[in-house]
Amino acid sequence: MMNKIFRLLIGILLIFFCFTPSISCWIIKDPSPGGLYIHNDVLHEDDSKLYYSPDYGETLYPKCAIEGGIYTADESLGVVYYANTGVGLNCSFDYGSTWIRRINQEVTSLTGGVEPGELYIWRGGFGILYSTDFGETFDTIGAGPAGAIVSGALNGEIYAFSRMETSIYFSSDYGETFSFINVIDSTVAIPTMRMASGPISGEIYVLNPTGKESCYLALILGKHLRKDIYIL
Repeated sequence: MMNKIFRLLIGILLIFFCFTPSISCWIIKDPSPGGLYIHNDVLHEDDSKLYYSPDYGETLYPKCAIEGGIYTADESLGVVYYANTGVGLNCSFDYGSTWIRRINQEVTSLTGGVEPGELYIWRGGFGILYSTDFGETFDTIGAGPAGAIVSGALNGEIYAFSRMETSIYFSSDYGETFSFINVIDSTVAIPTMRMASGPISGEIYVLNPTGKESCYLALILGKHLRKDIYIL
C-alpha cells in the first residue's frame, strides 16, 4: 500500500513539474519502493539526461543522454520505455543504460500496464496497440479517442484523453471499447496534457494547463470531477 501511495505522489509531482512545453521533464515511478526515473533535457556535467534513483531521489545514477521524448516504466525492475519523434519506441532492461528498438514509427502516447511486460501505446491513426512481451509484438486493440492514455489500477483499466473534445474516456476491456466520463474543459486545447492514475480503481489526475503561469489539476473519481485544485 505504501508503494502505491508513493507511486501516486510521484505521478502528481510529474503533473506539477512536467507540463512546460519547451522542456522535456519526466519523473517516472518504478515497481520498487523509492525507485525513480528522472529525465530533464538540460545537459549535466556527466552528459546524462536520464537518471535512476533507488532511494526516493536521494542518489541519482546517470544512465544516458537521450533527447526529449515520453517515458513509462514497466512492472518489472529495470525495464523502462522511451519514445520520440523520429526514433520510435525503445525498451531498456537495464534501467535506461542501453536500448532496444521496438517500433520505428512515431508513438504519440504510451503507458505501462499492471503486469510485467504489459504496454499500451497510441499511434495516431493506428489507434491503441497492446503488448504483453515488453513491446516486442503488439495487437491492435481499438481506435480509441485521439490523445493521451494511462493505465488504471486494475487489469484492462485504461483512460484516454481526447484532445479534440478535451474529454476523458474509460475502458475496462484493455482499450477495445471506451465510455465517456467527463469534459475537462471544452474551451482550452491541451497539446501537453498529462495524466496519472491513483492506487485505486477509478482514480485519475489530469493536468489542464491554461498558460505557463497557471493551470488546474482535475481529480476524477468514477464520473465525479473536481476542479478545485489549482496552481497559480
